[in-house]
Amino acid sequence: MASLYTGGLWCPQCGEEYRPGFAECADCGVPLVDVKPTPARDDRDHGELEYDLDEWPHDRRAALELLLLGADVPHAWEGTHLVVGRAREREVDALVEQLEGEPVPDEQIDAPLGATSAVDADVDAEELAGPGRRLLGSIVDGLAFSAVTFPFVQPLSDAWTTAVCVVLVAAYDIVGVALWGQTLGKLVVRTRVVLDATSEVPGWWPATVRWAVQAPFAVVALVPSIDAVGVVAIAGALYPLVVYGPILWDRQHQGLHDKAAGTVVVRT
Repeated sequence: MASLYTGGLWCPQCGEEYRPGFAECADCGVPLVDVKPTPARDDRDHGELEYDLDEWPHDRRAALELLLLGADVPHAWEGTHLVVGRAREREVDALVEQLEGEPVPDEQIDAPLGATSAVDADVDAEELAGPGRRLLGSIVDGLAFSAVTFPFVQPLSDAWTTAVCVVLVAAYDIVGVALWGQTLGKLVVRTRVVLDATSEVPGWWPATVRWAVQAPFAVVALVPSIDAVGVVAIAGALYPLVVYGPILWDRQHQGLHDKAAGTVVVRT
């Protein structure tokens, strides 16, 4: 483009044009030239940069989220992958290096996690209760429940015994999980049921769903038309394997009852 002024001058660095009478660029502080400089080729990549933070624990990703918000760095989360503009690469690299390997106290991230859903909310693997601890808790629950209910169910007929047991087991498990995330067995082995998304006590509906998935055949057994020796006996033997088997290999140690209710079992 031709000069806007007769005898115009240009800054050799920023390319800004000045009218006659100016000798130095006000922004760059360099002498002006009378030949318009050729624009420098911009080889910078203005695309996006992705950080794979899958191996980071949840609290560290949440802390990074805080730092990014504080530094006003535009970003997005795709699962555990952080996406930022390449123009902010150096700044984000510094924040990532700052947090790399540093433990972050949970109390520092509770509020930010409630304010954003961008950070993956999975419970850290080291906080999850293992299959052995969970099995021990179930055994303690069974012994405690049997000791408490034995005097009440013995005088009843078989049908009434089953019905009373189902109701009492449901109340024992649902109330404890809904209000405290714990039954007596979980308290003894120091585990707690929490919501996978928020790590909070489940509440009534998830606790009810969680119990219902575990005990359908205890309820079916009350229906007289079903052959207890055939259908219920076979299904009752296989169903626990289907429900609890995934605890052994699932990444979150979730059985089908946990997945249906959106819960995980953690150590306390």
